[in-house]
This record gives sequence, C-alpha cells and structure tokens, in this order.
Amino acid sequence: DRFENVLCTIPGTEPGGKGVIFSAHLFEGYTKRGANDNMSGCVVQLEILRALTRLIREGALPQPRRTIVFLWPQEISGTYEQIKRTDGFAGRFSVNINMDMVGEGLRKNNATMTMSECPSYLPSYLDGLADAVMNYVWRTNDIVYLNDSPRGRPGGQYLPRPLWEKNGSLDAFRYFTHEATGGSDHVCFNNPSVAIPGIELFTWPDQWYHADSDTPDKSDPTQMKRIAFIGAAAAWAAANCGDDVLPDLIKAVSAFGYARVGKRELPRALQIVTDAEAKDLEKAMNRALNLAAFAAAREAGAVESIRDVYSGSDKARGLVAAQLKQWQLYGAGLEAQIKRFAVYRAAELKTKPPAVRVATASEKKAGTTVPALAPDVRGKEFSLEGSDRYKTYAAAHADAVKGLNLSMSQRRSVLNYIDGRRTLATIRNWAEAETGADIDFQDFLRYIDFLKAVGWIK
Repeated sequence: DRFENVLCTIPGTEPGGKGVIFSAHLFEGYTKRGANDNMSGCVVQLEILRALTRLIREGALPQPRRTIVFLWPQEISGTYEQIKRTDGFAGRFSVNINMDMVGEGLRKNNATMTMSECPSYLPSYLDGLADAVMNYVWRTNDIVYLNDSPRGRPGGQYLPRPLWEKNGSLDAFRYFTHEATGGSDHVCFNNPSVAIPGIELFTWPDQWYHADSDTPDKSDPTQMKRIAFIGAAAAWAAANCGDDVLPDLIKAVSAFGYARVGKRELPRALQIVTDAEAKDLEKAMNRALNLAAFAAAREAGAVESIRDVYSGSDKARGLVAAQLKQWQLYGAGLEAQIKRFAVYRAAELKTKPPAVRVATASEKKAGTTVPALAPDVRGKEFSLEGSDRYKTYAAAHADAVKGLNLSMSQRRSVLNYIDGRRTLATIRNWAEAETGADIDFQDFLRYIDFLKAVGWIK
C-alpha cells in the first residue's frame, strides 16, 4: 500500500484556477525500469522543470498564471492513488501531458514520435495546441518542401532552425498524431471519474520494448531536447494563456479541428450514405447526420475548454464566443451537405427523399435528464466492474446484469459521456456515433437505471 510518487510544482499566481499536470511513470513494477521506458519521460520532464524554473528566476519569463505540476509515479496504479488520496484533485487541472518512451533516437529505432489525442468525450484545446508545437518542430527540423516552409541557408539541404543537442544526433524530426489510446498514465486522467483531458507523447515502434537491451545508448539527446521543448511550450501556453496568447491558441485549436473532421467523420458520414441501398437510405442518412453532429460538437467543446485557462476579459470572452459561432455554422453546413447528398442518392436509387428522424415520446420525456457520477465515485473510484458496489449488486441481482442488452463497448462509451452536463439524449447519440452501432433507447434507459441502482450515478 506504499506508493513512492515524486511530485514537483511551479506555483501559479492564480492557484485557484485550473493548472497543467505532467506525468511520466518512474516505475512500471519494480523490475521494469528501462532507459527509454520510462526514465526518458521522467528526465525530459525534469529538464522542463529546471528550464522553466530558471527562466522564471532570471526574469526571462513571468510567474505563470496557473500552477504547473509534475507527477512521477508507479505507472497507472500510483497515479490513481495520487488522485484518490488528494482531495479535489480532479478539479485542479485543465489538461495532462503524459510522456512515456520519448527518448529513443528516431532513425536508430526506425520510429516516429507519436501523440495520442484526448478522447472525444473530453474534448480539449490541448490537442490543437500540442499538435501545433510538434508541427513547428517538424517544419524547422526537417527538409519540408512546401512553399510556406522556413528555409535553411542557401547552398544545400539544411534544417531551417535546427533544435539539436551537442551530444545528440543530427536527425530530422517526424511525428504522427492519432486518436486516443491507452497503456500509460494518461488513461488515469482521461478516466471519466477524473475527467482531466490528457495526451501522450510516445515513440513507436520500439525495438527494445520491455527488454534488458532498453539501455541509455539507444537514447538520443536531440530527440529528448525536442520533446522537452514541445512539452514546455504547450504547458506554458496553457498555464499562461493571457489575451496575447489566446488568438493564436484559438486558431491552432480550430485548424486542428477542421482537419480532424475532414479526415475522419465527414468522409465516414458521406460513405455511410453512399453505401446505403434504397430501403436503408433514411436510416443511413440519420446515422450520418448524428456522426457529423458528434464531430462538430467535439470540436466546439475543444474551443469551449479554453475557458478553463483564458483571462476571462471581455476580449477573451468575445474571441471564444465568435469561434464557437463558427463551429455552430460549420455543423449546420455539415448537416446541409449530408441532407442534400442523401436527396441526390435517393434520386439515383429511384426512391423518395429520406426524412430526418423525429424523437419518440419516450425519448422526448426522458432525454432531457442530465445524469452525473455519484459524489463518492468522482475522483475516488475508477472502474465500475472492479468496484465493490458493482460486485455486491451484481451478486444479488444476477438477472439485472444478464438483462443488459448493450455490448461492453457500448456500455463503456455511455459511461464515458456521463459528465453532469450532457443530457441522456446526447449521451445515447454520441455513444452511437463513437461505436458505430445503434443503441435502442429502452435498452439504454435500462442501463442508466442499472447504474443508478449500483450507486455509480445519480
């Protein structure tokens, strides 16, 4: 029951506001301690702590508005214990930046620096912010043949603004951003019981993963310096988001959002309509509309999350409100595009134009209810099925468990979207969009009643 966590802090001038928390596991069980996995994450964050502290002390940077915290725990179990044993932990931070296996040389390891996004149920400005900083490092530390790319000196192929360490490689930088994954401490923050949006920076593939050959000679000081810069820059923008930082942050968040929707949900939505036969066209159109609405709401949520860290001035409120209006209009544009394409497909298939689905009386009556996690679950319990309350209830009501008609992925998705703000109708819709499977509303309500009976939600 002992967890040897290390906790460091750069105090902010607004200690009551939501800050930034770094995490990097110091232990992964007491026998798995490699140079890359994960001494690299800890030492990179230690360098961020050292650099920011020195810059603040010397007056090159002001004291940040929001507190920046560094947590180096036993992987996952130590992080959960830190959260559980710290009163109010879940409400103290706007974002988490987790680093796991960030030190290995990219060329030596035939690897790419990856970023795992925040999950869709916790939309955050951090995705666009961190990706923008990584993109800057790529464009200035690779030969990027784009008209607007920075250029090195004439006479050859040079990295435009190299970020190298004197004992490190001269390798170019490459990275990849992908949908949220698990496997490290960011899952603790992304747990809906904690609800702190978290990303993970991670080198993959790893040729020496969980092996005794994971030694310091595989590491690259240049790579570690670049990751330290990325982490420090992202954390500083979040912790010190004044009115001078806000406009560029909003641009980065929405630029990332438009690209994400354009690459993911919009093509999927249009393909759903394209693939539908005449008898299924109406159902397909409504599924596509739900998927597009889900995507637009996620990106609006990312913009809205900036309110956690901005100044709250009239200018700041106006800028965020204007961007949210843009996302509202963008969502309406997606809806119109899908509807018009569905009409076009109906003509192709020689069938009547599909109609937008209307909520049933039951959905209208129950759909406006807003569920929330029980107070003694929030920040204290992290696994429904692993909890004593679930085991006790399931043992006494075996038929209730057997009667749940939702798949495990559907149940998990529903749980993730319960945040005390979303209505039941929205939770069901977003879970359908995320899982790609229809959820009968009565089956959904039975699961909600089950969660209430267990004592997980109220």
